[in-house]
Amino acid sequence: MKRRLLNMAVTLLLTVVLAACSDGEKGNGVVAEFGDFQVTAEMVENNRELDIRNAEVQPGYKIRSEEEIIEDMLKGQMLYLEALEKGYAATQEQIDSLVEGVYTSYELPDGKKLIDGYLAESGLSYDEYVSKVRELAPYMLAKLNFSDAIMREYCEEHGIEYTGANMPREVTESVGKYKDELYELHKSEVKFY
Repeated sequence: MKRRLLNMAVTLLLTVVLAACSDGEKGNGVVAEFGDFQVTAEMVENNRELDIRNAEVQPGYKIRSEEEIIEDMLKGQMLYLEALEKGYAATQEQIDSLVEGVYTSYELPDGKKLIDGYLAESGLSYDEYVSKVRELAPYMLAKLNFSDAIMREYCEEHGIEYTGANMPREVTESVGKYKDELYELHKSEVKFY
């Protein structure tokens, strides 16, 4: 569980950095909307840069097209809203545990180096980063809680033992399939510009 929280802390780090890079800058208009959620050209570009960085360190990592990035961001928002609707909101204990994972990862030499590098790029201080993590944690954790529920249900239906880690590919892909179905269900509510 601790390793999972550390992984979530790193994911949140990247999310915070992307959000910080997008804060307050105008001129990169909205490219898509779903309800109150907006995807901007800048958010798409930041995700593309993140894909390029990931491809540099992860052999075989696929760099997504602009359309794929937009769709993935919309699917993430749809999953979040579905998670809330179905009762998978993050608990205060989960949020506190995630923030504690950020502090723990910062105490590790590799964690400190990684976080400091991203913070230098974003212009955020460490305290601002922790504050943003706390702000974004409910969003990320609700999606994680619901994703776990989707995988558990898949395992139950297919007679697979749910371990929470190192699950067979078809189990983890069940979340992607669910997001695809949500997107198809709500696609008519998305506005593209």
